Amino acid sequence: MPSRRAVLALLATAPLAGCGGDADQSDESLLAGRTLAADARVEFPSDTGVALTDDVADAEAFVLPADADGYDTALDALDVGVPVVFVGRGSPGDAIRLCEQSDRAYGLPSRAWTAGERVAAVVPSGGRLTAQYLTPGTETTGVEALPWAVSEVLDGSAPDLSPSPVVGIDLGWVRMGGRTDVGIYDRWDRVVLQRANGRALVQTFARVDTVDAPFWDQYYLGDLSVDTAFDDAVEATVALPDGTENWSVRTMRGEDGTSVSREFRVGGTGRRTLAFGTKTLVELDSSSSFSYVGNVRFDWRRNGILRDDTWTAHTPGRPVWRRPDQ
Repeated sequence: MPSRRAVLALLATAPLAGCGGDADQSDESLLAGRTLAADARVEFPSDTGVALTDDVADAEAFVLPADADGYDTALDALDVGVPVVFVGRGSPGDAIRLCEQSDRAYGLPSRAWTAGERVAAVVPSGGRLTAQYLTPGTETTGVEALPWAVSEVLDGSAPDLSPSPVVGIDLGWVRMGGRTDVGIYDRWDRVVLQRANGRALVQTFARVDTVDAPFWDQYYLGDLSVDTAFDDAVEATVALPDGTENWSVRTMRGEDGTSVSREFRVGGTGRRTLAFGTKTLVELDSSSSFSYVGNVRFDWRRNGILRDDTWTAHTPGRPVWRRPDQ
């Protein structure tokens, strides 16, 4: 088991910190030309250009409010390969309950969530279900978040950091991401079971960008980190990428051999975007699920006269996958 100190350090991290509040970041054009099914209680911003249908089989996604009364239509949507998107406070709880009511294997970013994660999606893929938790911004209402959130579910993808084929049983990606005033952040986790050698390959890939702003108001990337703590021993681990001429990666491993922390030291290089991550090989036990504690820290900085102005976002949680044969 990971040490109590490691677990508390990863899970007690504040999800978001910075100066000022999040601006209205709605972008109604993101859903133009899309066909969606929606619960009658869901309202879309005006002039989105979205087409609504009553038949989930004809939709690209089914949208419904958090704390839904029932999941019959949502389960029907998953059966025909249509993602289900919950909007509102507590929406990750609905995603978890929907996965549990399905008879499929599934993956979750975490069984816990923060108040800011007000959009959650369950996406069918390869006979399994994977979940995504999204934070549209602390000052963005559910209606304003819809265009960005739904388009992210439909169009988002993990960074392509590992082009080589993966050998084993792919349990799929789970995702945590969001927006701040100064940038966009995205974390994707994937597990591949390698039963022949009793191992699991864990990939945590992330992407961070800064928003466009006038030169005098621009933010740049600070140092970034990926922290993971497993129940069993870490066999091997690698950072992706492992550094360049003007920035480096610092690796720290826990004394008990079950935790790894990597710091991507890009602060001061003037970078405004980066895809980064880790691949870790760990021992695999025979339990009905696989999980670990993890966090990715995203940091943005703007040079100041007296001190730098900083924003930080975290994605703490315990991703968990139910085994496909359970």
